Amino acid sequence: MHPKINLILADNQALFRESLRVFLKTNNRFEVIEEVANGKMALEALKKNENIHILIMNVQMPVMDGLT
Repeated sequence: MHPKINLILADNQALFRESLRVFLKTNNRFEVIEEVANGKMALEALKKNENIHILIMNVQMPVMDGLT
């Protein structure tokens, strides 16, 4: 058995985040740890979750974009 791959989803569109989370659940190797709506929230989520392997982030978001 392979270890889980922990993810954070960062996108300002809640429907997109939910759809991606549902899709990722079809593969039991992925575990969505947190969903956030902007880059600032993504940084905060990374700070409080030490064991994140992948951050899936939109490039264009309010407050702080994915490139910043």
